[in-house]
Amino acid sequence: MLCQNGYNTAVGQTICRAYGDKTYIGAFQDIAWYPRPGVTEDQCYFHYQDESILIPCTFILENLQCAEGERDLAKCVKSSSALFQHSCASDMHVSVTCSNSG
Repeated sequence: MLCQNGYNTAVGQTICRAYGDKTYIGAFQDIAWYPRPGVTEDQCYFHYQDESILIPCTFILENLQCAEGERDLAKCVKSSSALFQHSCASDMHVSVTCSNSG
């Protein structure tokens, strides 16, 4: 899950490029989402270093910094950022919208 702390258009563009070279349309911020306890559909697949791990949906990262034209979201992570450590509340999700057409 993506926290709105530090979110900007460059992050959204990188997400769209990373997921099939799609075009960034825009993003909605301040989205509230709460997982239902024990419901597997509310689990998230987290891809890290060529592995897929099923985890509870929570914030993974915040304060990403993507360079213009970046295609790899992992390169947007600050070296001081730690996975799952954040200062976000459950109503601070970002929903990014991408398009298949360029």
